Amino acid sequence: MIRFFINLFLIVLLVAAGYAAYNLGYGAWQSWLESRSIKQQIEELTEKKNNLEAYLAELKTVEAVKREAKERFNLKLPGEEVAVVVSSGSSTFMVTTSPASWPAKFWGFVSSWFK
Repeated sequence: MIRFFINLFLIVLLVAAGYAAYNLGYGAWQSWLESRSIKQQIEELTEKKNNLEAYLAELKTVEAVKREAKERFNLKLPGEEVAVVVSSGSSTFMVTTSPASWPAKFWGFVSSWFK
């Protein structure tokens, strides 16, 4: 009878050790997956940082600043002409060749509501 309880105790101990080993292995696997995901994020962010640093270095030149000003803010240098292309289905057509001040732009915007 004592031998039966000893064997039962050993079986329960073996099952508990197996369960603990499984949990430990599963936790290690989850940690490995998470570390792989974090490494991928680090690589992506490093690449983005390098691209931004290259863009910043490029913007240190006068030509790049002029190009960005023209592209982002639709600015022009003195002496340059601006042509506006409007689709054929549009009812109004306007071309400006001189830069308008912000009050003139605002007034044009407000007056366009009443046309």
